[in-house]
This record gives sequence, C-alpha cells and structure tokens, in this order.
Amino acid sequence: LWLEKIGAIEPFSGNLATCYNNINEEEALERYKILTDKSVVFPKFQILNNNNFNGDGWLGASPDGVVEENVYGLPSEGVLEIKCPFFDGDINKAFPWKRIPLYCMPQAQGLMEILDRDWMDLYVWTPNGSSLFRLYRDVEYWDAIKTALDDFWWNHVQPAKELYRASIILPSPSGLKLLIVRNSDDDSPTKFEIWGPSNLEKEFLVPQAVHGSLFTDAWFEGVSWNLDETLIAYVAEEPTPLKPLQ
Repeated sequence: LWLEKIGAIEPFSGNLATCYNNINEEEALERYKILTDKSVVFPKFQILNNNNFNGDGWLGASPDGVVEENVYGLPSEGVLEIKCPFFDGDINKAFPWKRIPLYCMPQAQGLMEILDRDWMDLYVWTPNGSSLFRLYRDVEYWDAIKTALDDFWWNHVQPAKELYRASIILPSPSGLKLLIVRNSDDDSPTKFEIWGPSNLEKEFLVPQAVHGSLFTDAWFEGVSWNLDETLIAYVAEEPTPLKPLQ
C-alpha cells in the first residue's frame, strides 16, 4: 500500500476475490432490497468532512449505497456495505458470516464517519444464504483509527512521495541531512532543498540560465557542505557525451 500511495507501483487492480465480489454484488444488492424493503441510492465518491479545511482531503470512500428508514416517525439514513466472500472459490465453504471479522471494522467505521451516518447495514451474500448485520457509529474507535491513518499519511506517505519525485538525492557528510534536487520538465528553475532528520530546513531556486537543466548526478563534479551543513557549494558540468563504438 505504501509503495502504491507514493507512486512507485501501479494501483491495485484486483484479484480473484475482488472480481468475485464485483460479479455478485448486483445480485446481492437486489436480494438486500427484497429482504429489507428499502430503497438504495448511490452517492458519488465522498471526502471526509466534505472539504479540505481540516487537511483531510486525502481521505475518502465510495460506499455501496445509502439507505433510509423511519425511526419513531423520523427519517434516518445509514450506509450500505455489501460483502460477497470468496472462500477461495470453494462453494462448499461459502456460508454467510455468523459474526463480522475484526478486519472489517476500520472500513465500516470509516464509511460511517466519511458519509456522516450513524449506522450501517453490512450485508453478506453467498450462494448458500446471506446474513445482515447492523453496526453503529463509534466515535472513540474512529478517533483511534484516524490517529493511525494520520500518522501513516503525513509521516510516511507524504515524505516518501517528496523523496520519490526527486531527481537527485545526496546525503551530507554526517549522514544527518539530505540535499534533494528537483528538476522541472519546463523552463522553471531547478529547486534545491536541504532536509534535516524530520523537516525541510532550507530551499532555494537556481534558474536554468545558470547551468541549464539538471538530469542526473553525473552533472555534479562534487558537492561541498559548510561546517554546520546549512549551505552547499557545487560545480555543475555537463558530462562528456559517450563516443559511438567504432
């Protein structure tokens, strides 16, 4: 997941289990509507808090549906999540769940939080029967999950994305700092960044008119750091082109 989020590998495209779920989801949905006599609407992809004011624009979800029911004469909307377990393709083992696996809880609570709904119908369909669970929003549980998600995104994914997009990464003599060079695909200046152990300490731009475009560390004849490793000096020269073989 980490490699996918920083752009190092292609996004997950599915496997046998997800294909099986997608194939049977429509039949499962119709069965749910028959059993519950509820109508289902299908909202678009939702972002947490429906805005980016809190810095949560990176966290979203797409539910299988939203359902409505009356509670003491008042309308109440919940989330619908459909599961069609694969059971490794063995139909003899394909029986509906008797309890919800713990690994489903973060997704369930996340869907309720992102869609701002207080309950969820989790419907489990198999060729040999189905089961329906009603879950309720747990704010304390979500707060704990959100803390872990924030740490993963801001402290692991975002810094790695910045490094992965770099053109050149050079460590300082002490190994405690990094010089990161970012080339642009147009005529914009080349960006130089000096990173400490946990944050960006300094950045500066060098116009391409000074030394042209930088592409690889072969351009650098050497990089010198000052004593406290806050400044650098370097010579950028275009490497000698390789001569064609005779």
